[in-house]
Amino acid sequence: MTDPLLDVPPGDPRPPAVCRLCGRRLTTTVARQWQLGEGCREKLHIREAPTPRVGGVQQDALPGL
Repeated sequence: MTDPLLDVPPGDPRPPAVCRLCGRRLTTTVARQWQLGEGCREKLHIREAPTPRVGGVQQDALPGL
């Protein structure tokens, strides 16, 4: 699948970013980082890093402090 990139000027040395699974053009930064489109990431059940918990974590005091 080769879609003409309308927003890329002619002679741009960068290759177009396409999904590794389906070959469609990638449009978001996250899709470009994963090299997978949003739909393909959902199909593979891939997500970003886990969302951190809200609130403090109970920790023991460091010895010697």
